[in-house]
Amino acid sequence: MNIRRISALTIALSFLLSLTACGGHGDSSQGSASDAAPAASDQSSGGASAAQSFSLGYYKGEGLHPYTCSNTTNQNLMGLIYEPLFAIDPTFATEPCLAKSCTIQVTSASGSQAEKDQADSSGDTSTGDTTGTDGTQTGDQTGQTDQSKQQKAEEQPRSKIAGKTTCTIQLRDDVTFSDGTSLSAEDVVYSLEQAQRKGSIYRERLSDVTDVTASGSTTVVIEVNAADAAFDSLLDIPIISRSGGSSPIGTGPYVLNTTKGKAVSLTRNTSWWQDGTLPAETIDLYAADDSDMMIFGFGSDSISMVDTDLTGTNALSYTGDYNVVDYPTTSMIYVGCNTHSGPCQDQSFRQALYYVFDRDTLATKMLSGHAEPTVLPVSPKSKLYDEKLAETYAWSEETAKKKLADGHYYNQTLKLIVNQESAFKTAFAEELKKEMEAIGIKVQVEALAWDEFADALDKRSFDLYLGEVKLKSSFDLTAVIGSNGNLNYGGYQNKDLEKLLTQFQTADKATRATAAKNLYKAVADAAATIPLCFKNHSVLTHWSANASITPTQQNLFYHIAEWDLKWKQTP
Repeated sequence: MNIRRISALTIALSFLLSLTACGGHGDSSQGSASDAAPAASDQSSGGASAAQSFSLGYYKGEGLHPYTCSNTTNQNLMGLIYEPLFAIDPTFATEPCLAKSCTIQVTSASGSQAEKDQADSSGDTSTGDTTGTDGTQTGDQTGQTDQSKQQKAEEQPRSKIAGKTTCTIQLRDDVTFSDGTSLSAEDVVYSLEQAQRKGSIYRERLSDVTDVTASGSTTVVIEVNAADAAFDSLLDIPIISRSGGSSPIGTGPYVLNTTKGKAVSLTRNTSWWQDGTLPAETIDLYAADDSDMMIFGFGSDSISMVDTDLTGTNALSYTGDYNVVDYPTTSMIYVGCNTHSGPCQDQSFRQALYYVFDRDTLATKMLSGHAEPTVLPVSPKSKLYDEKLAETYAWSEETAKKKLADGHYYNQTLKLIVNQESAFKTAFAEELKKEMEAIGIKVQVEALAWDEFADALDKRSFDLYLGEVKLKSSFDLTAVIGSNGNLNYGGYQNKDLEKLLTQFQTADKATRATAAKNLYKAVADAAATIPLCFKNHSVLTHWSANASITPTQQNLFYHIAEWDLKWKQTP
């Protein structure tokens, strides 16, 4: 956590989708707001004393339905009303919420069966987390409104490991909805069926699900037409009551309060099943028509907290004293190599590039320190990150020059393409050029319009390209490095790496870390995809001290019952 004076902030003002208390995750790149709950009032109880109350913003007219609303700010509010089966913790590991335990059984296309992975309420479930690839997410994203077309286009990785997965979930028996009715397996079946319907932002995520059944009142069985030992991490989807109608009922700590069809606040759910003191009995809502109005609301203390990306260049003329709390994301910035033609056909040359980039400097200089430098295709905040392995691939000009000498570099000028619609990406590409030219590699940066950029990727008309991918929270790399991966623009193919990828996807909890290490070493040695850093996002608040806040990519209000708010002192 940093407390600092912020000038010219980059505020996208898109709250992360959240599923409070036990976490949760929604996606905002797809879907519509049809069947949405009534639009809220445009009156806020904020004002001169707003800094001393807990208040949140939302966009009028965008809808508040948990499955069809694609606006992340509004999804954030819904996260206070609904909870998921499984949540994603700050290390990108899954943890049970409405589920008590699960057993995941995976069979790969070869017929081999992974060990069953039993997870209970006392610890992590199966294997980590899942959330998408390369500006991606399995069909749905925790989308930010300022994401480039490139990232959005890359957020639909459809590549998968062939096989079958059976996920058997045992529900908690002490959970009630806000109307006092008990959570049942039938409610979960109903919820997942609704999440699969046309218009749902979760539809693509669940596209491989072939069957969802209730076995008794507390057991749910999900059949999946793909091999995925981390499938539970995809189940951070809001669960609703099957009797809720057009305004679904949830199990979360708050209930939407409406007057004559207009939402005015969130009030404490007196039937909430979890213990803990919430930071506010009532959360006032500030309705905005557009981002300017939302920014004004935060600036005038009518909104208590916002989520923003401080790494870009969309700076606003905005000043003030606020707390800044960074949290890690799965958004990886990387360099992709054309392995079919040009100097990058040579593995030694690609490996030279792997060592040439000073990732610490890139994170500080280009991302204002709001990033996690990495040489591995996994966030340093993840439990899968191996520090010792990472050290062997750290920045080294000496090693880079040696690799160049060992390879077949013919002093050609490399073409590095980038999407020009992102000024930030263009500046980043120019910085990469400087670092490569510092050891004698000639580079020409070509900033292309989106259509031209996409065409160049498809035709493999590049030596290098600058990419950004939003990986699944399991850090599945299938779409990026798989032989048939739809984001494998460089066309790299390697049967041994393919086997390691399958082993990673099917590894149980006990063997996942080893499978990950083997895979990441192979990826680094191949050097067809060169990770640079994982972006952080930031939460801005009006509090002078809030060390208890632990926002996650999936949930801005992660474990809200543990918050200890201390308001800033008014002079």
